[in-house]
Amino acid sequence: FLLLAVACGFQGMGQAFSSGSIEVLEIESYIKENGEEGIPKISSTLAVLECAGLASGSLCGGFLGYFDPTYTLLLTVCILLEFLLLTLTVLFVKETWEKPMDGTPAVQLKNQIRSLFSSIQHSKIVMTILAMSAMLGLGLCTIETYWQPTLKLYLPEHLSWVFGIINCLGYFGASLGSKGAEQLWKYSHASEETGRSMMGYWSLRLLLPFIILSLGLCRNIFLFIFLFVLTYTVLGAGNLFENTILHASIENSHRSSMLSLSSLSVRSGAILTSVL
Repeated sequence: FLLLAVACGFQGMGQAFSSGSIEVLEIESYIKENGEEGIPKISSTLAVLECAGLASGSLCGGFLGYFDPTYTLLLTVCILLEFLLLTLTVLFVKETWEKPMDGTPAVQLKNQIRSLFSSIQHSKIVMTILAMSAMLGLGLCTIETYWQPTLKLYLPEHLSWVFGIINCLGYFGASLGSKGAEQLWKYSHASEETGRSMMGYWSLRLLLPFIILSLGLCRNIFLFIFLFVLTYTVLGAGNLFENTILHASIENSHRSSMLSLSSLSVRSGAILTSVL
């Protein structure tokens, strides 16, 4: 348990670096070239790329875990991929500083936190999204913890390798939802009116718990798989609306910290679910 806790701590640090920083570098570069009208497109593209990686990883992980129940082979592949990722990041991710920052690191951190919370207090949209992120974490943690044990009740033991395929289909659904929401955003002219974009966002987020409830009550394998994929499709669509609205509502100087704060809100929801 202690080793697992340490590993999760390092994983959390890694996710903080990637979720708040790498994505922001891409988005700010794209906004600089195409303006804020391009936020839905770059958000959708990043979401599809991420889902493609998660889908292929789920597929490979499912088969590797099936052929080697000790997970030694799977963990070895994971370690090699981490080293490859680190090497690629060092070689290809270049960060340019707009201007030198004043003060010591401690002062910079203090100013950043003060400025960050000031921007949250003055934006109802950002406050809403952060609160919704915690609720989203509650739902996601429930699905990720219980979907495999639930499906295992109705699935023969020799078919356990299909878990990777089903997980892959879920991420494919998230990609589909993201691209579909990008088109919906474009044709509904959501960027022209805040109320319209928030209405789409609320509709997608409020639909999610009803699908999760249906998933929990489902007793048919094929219907369960369909509802599982539908859950991630609606999740992907909602994420596109959320990311577009959030990025349009924050300044470049707060973008990385705000994404990390949003990620932290999702995890706070997951912690609450675990306690419950």
